[in-house]
Amino acid sequence: MPFINNAAGVINIDNTVEDGFSMRTSLLTNDGNILIGQNGPIGYVGIENREGMLQNNFGGIIKIDNTGLQGIWLRTSINNNNSGTISIGATGAIAQQGIEITYNSSITNNGSISICLLYTSDAADEEDSV
Repeated sequence: MPFINNAAGVINIDNTVEDGFSMRTSLLTNDGNILIGQNGPIGYVGIENREGMLQNNFGGIIKIDNTGLQGIWLRTSINNNNSGTISIGATGAIAQQGIEITYNSSITNNGSISICLLYTSDAADEEDSV
């Protein structure tokens, strides 16, 4: 079943224990604003896509911050499309990858994707230091 966020639509997702938005066998079409982790932490992934498709259209804005894992995790063999704006980690830390693409998934970008990852390094985390 598709989920459509129209141009005037605003979705705010904050303070979750697990994922902010998790798609399973569905289509997310965004023409409005999806704001994840702007006012509170996301326990795991900002947007997790399992067997679904993410379509962020021209004028669509997705902002993801303050995640415990990835900003976006694409876990299917479906092509995802961005013609709008995706901002990850601009105002709050993303604990792992900005966008992780696995299982032959892909993303076609005809818009803007901005990823800002801030890392801290200590002896226990040296493997991940930049």
